[in-house]
Amino acid sequence: MSSVADFLPQNALYKNFHFRMERNKPSDKEKIVFLAYIILFAAAVISIAVIQPLKSVEPFINPPDEADRFLVPTYICENGKLPTGFEPEVTIQTYGGSYAFYNVFPYIVMGYLMRVVSMAGGSGLMLLYAARSVNVAAGILTAFFVFLMGKKLFKNDVYSFVFSLFTMFLPQHLFLYTYVNTDAFCLMSVSVILYVFLDIYEKGMNFIRVLLLAAGISICALSYYMGYGILLVSVPLFVLCFFKKGKFDSRSFMKYAVLEIIFVALFSGWWFVRCYFVLDGDILGLRSLSIAQQLAVERGESVKNIPAESMNIMQFLTQTTVLKDIPVSFVAMYGSMSLWAGDVYYVLYLLFIGAGTLAGVIACIGRIKNRSMEEKVLEWGGVAFSIVTFGIWFVYCYFVDMQPQGRYVMPVVFVLMYYVANGYKKIADMIKLESVKKYTPFIISAFVILMFVIYVYAEVYPLYLERPVWSDTGLSL
Repeated sequence: MSSVADFLPQNALYKNFHFRMERNKPSDKEKIVFLAYIILFAAAVISIAVIQPLKSVEPFINPPDEADRFLVPTYICENGKLPTGFEPEVTIQTYGGSYAFYNVFPYIVMGYLMRVVSMAGGSGLMLLYAARSVNVAAGILTAFFVFLMGKKLFKNDVYSFVFSLFTMFLPQHLFLYTYVNTDAFCLMSVSVILYVFLDIYEKGMNFIRVLLLAAGISICALSYYMGYGILLVSVPLFVLCFFKKGKFDSRSFMKYAVLEIIFVALFSGWWFVRCYFVLDGDILGLRSLSIAQQLAVERGESVKNIPAESMNIMQFLTQTTVLKDIPVSFVAMYGSMSLWAGDVYYVLYLLFIGAGTLAGVIACIGRIKNRSMEEKVLEWGGVAFSIVTFGIWFVYCYFVDMQPQGRYVMPVVFVLMYYVANGYKKIADMIKLESVKKYTPFIISAFVILMFVIYVYAEVYPLYLERPVWSDTGLSL
C-alpha cells in the first residue's frame, strides 16, 4: 500500500512548487553579499548614532532639531502617556509649537522603549541611545526591503545590489536613520509599500500582501506628512492591480479593498480619532500648532516661522537659495544643514546621479513595449509619487515655512536610484569590451561607497570625535 510520502514526489503540483522554491532559493554567494551589505550599512548607521552630538553648539554639527524632537519621547517616557502638544515640557522655544502636534508614532515607540530602559535602571545617555536605536532598526529594515525591491526590479542581476547600495549609502539618506526624527519611519514605510506593490503585480493579491501593505500605509500615515504622496498614489496602484487582460475583477477588488480599509483603520485610525477628541476636531494637528504659536506671540515670545509667499513664485525660485540647497542637502548635508562637503564633491555626485538618471530614462523609453508589470509600477507610479512629493514640499515651503532641505523630498530616493542603477546598467551593456563591462557595476558601487566614506569619515566624523554626544550633553550611561 502506497504511503502519502510515496505519492507526493510524483505529484505534478508538488514538483512545480518544489522547482519554484529551488529556483527562488538564494545562492550561498548571494547570501554572503546580502549579509555584507546589511552589516556594512548597520555599522555605518550605528557608528554615527553612537557619537554625534545632540545640542545646538557651534559649528552646529548636531542633527537638525533633534533636541526639540527628543522632548516628545522624553515626555512619554517620564509620564507614560502622550502629550497633547500644549504642554510646556514639549514646547519649543523660538518656535512656539511642538513636534507633539504632528504624527508621533515613531516617538511613541521611542518613548515606551525609553520607559522600559529607565525601569531597568538606564538613564541619561542610555535613554538617548534607546530612542536613536529605534530609527537605526528602521534603517536596517529599509535596507532589507530595498534589497528585496532590487531583486524584483533587476531579476537577481548584480544591479539589484548596485541599486541597494546607491539607495542606502546616499549619505543624506543614511543620515536620517541615525537620530531622533519621524523621517526614518516614513522612509521605511515607503520602501515597504513599493515592495508590496511590486510583489502584488508579480504574484497577485493575497491576505499577507494586503496585511503588509496596510502596515506600510499605516506607518506612513502615522509618521510624516511629507511622505503622504505615496498614500495618494497607492489608491490607483491598488485599483489597477485588479485589471487582468483588460478586465476588472470587481469581486476580488471588493474583497481585498474592504480588508485593506479595515486593516488601515485598525492600525492607524486610533491616532486620528484621538486627535479629534483631544485637539477639538483637529485630526492633523496643524490648526492646533498655529494656535500654540499665536499664544506664544501673545506671551511676547519670538516665533520664527518664515513662509516665502511674500515673494512671487519666480522670485522664490531665483532670489533664494532653494534650487541650490535642495539638491546638495539631498546628497549630503549633516549637522543642522551646516556640514558642507565642498563644491567638487557635490558636482561629482550630482553629475553621477544626473548621468545615471538620463541614461535610465532613455533605457526605459527604449524598451517601452518590453517592460515587466513590476517595472511599470515603479516607473509610472514612482514618477507620480515623486511629483506629488515635490508638490507637497513646495506648498509647505512657500506657504508655511521656507525649508529648502533635501530630507523633505527624500522619499523619492527609491525611485530616483532605480533610474540611476538602470542607467548605469544600460551604459555597461553598451560597452563592447567584456572585461570592462564585467567590472562596471563594481566600479560604480565602489564610487558610491568611496564618496560616502570621504564625506562621513574624512569630513564629518573628525568633528564628532572632537565633541562626542557624551561631552556635548554631559550625559553619561
